[in-house]
Amino acid sequence: MGAWARLESAHHNKLGFASPLLYEFASPVNTTTPALPSASGFNDVIVGTNAGYVATPGWDYTTGLGTFDISAINALLQ
Repeated sequence: MGAWARLESAHHNKLGFASPLLYEFASPVNTTTPALPSASGFNDVIVGTNAGYVATPGWDYTTGLGTFDISAINALLQ
């Protein structure tokens, strides 16, 4: 939430809900890996579990798209 608040401030609070914009930077790869970050600035988390789900390469229930670099995503939103 803090990272998105920084991006919202940089864009005069006009971005709205984070998920649709962030998922625009992901592209379908295949049926076993629904989405991989296609934009630079995403850090895919591939180790760990959460309530029975395991982190895997690409999108997963544990970490979603992973984490992102605020500066890189800010540049993509320009």
